[in-house]
Amino acid sequence: MFCLASRYQTLPENLDKVVKIFKDEAVPLVSKQKGFQGVYLLTKQTGEFMVLNIWDTEEQANSWPQNPEHIKVASNLKPMLSGAPVREGFEIRVHALK
Repeated sequence: MFCLASRYQTLPENLDKVVKIFKDEAVPLVSKQKGFQGVYLLTKQTGEFMVLNIWDTEEQANSWPQNPEHIKVASNLKPMLSGAPVREGFEIRVHALK
């Protein structure tokens, strides 16, 4: 499995809007994609947030940001962001969920 980690910055007062867009728009779209395994949205009170997308393969993970559906959702978030996201990919070697 592979994780695409994307780090963003917004104003603290925008976090609730970000969460709503993520929950209502991004999750339904990404969950339909081939190879998708899971997603997490992590936030800090400072306005920093991170999205962890879990995929079967690195290729699937890296293709998601170029997907037209992703680009549409990202355009809804863009006005609230302080710059471009910082993305990194990681191979998942061990994982456990309770």
